[in-house]
Amino acid sequence: MFVRSGMSKKCVCVSPTDSLAKAYAAIREKGLEGLPVSKDGKVIGVITMWDILQRLAETDQPETYLSKTLVAEVMTKQPITIREDDIIEEAALLMHKHDISLLPVINGHNNVVGILTESDFLRIFVEALGLERKGTRISLVIDDNVGELARMTEVVRKKGLAV
Repeated sequence: MFVRSGMSKKCVCVSPTDSLAKAYAAIREKGLEGLPVSKDGKVIGVITMWDILQRLAETDQPETYLSKTLVAEVMTKQPITIREDDIIEEAALLMHKHDISLLPVINGHNNVVGILTESDFLRIFVEALGLERKGTRISLVIDDNVGELARMTEVVRKKGLAV
């Protein structure tokens, strides 16, 4: 599966010159982990709810801090991104290796076209396993030898089973 098939295409971005209040409201309203920060359509950072809450814990005037602080002051610069035509497994590995909860998706022109989050991966996992479809799931333990899978599918064919 390619990233473009699993990503959330309705990607909300904020600008580096937006207030932290705007980013905070967008994250809460959409129920997201965070947002890409873009300038001229290019991803230049990410801002997460954790980034914001961490900063709010350090101030005694949260409303003032949110309204007067710019996204650029808090965002993670030069974020890890993935291209829409990369495979989804690569995105999962990047998120796991770097312990990140969101991954901006870019196209060949480096424009942001979507986002992948941990929630997207849960949805992809459920779809890939067919957990919401009726049917029977069969698990097999077979030897790791050349031709084993072909042998098993031949057994299924001979029995006239649909897979």
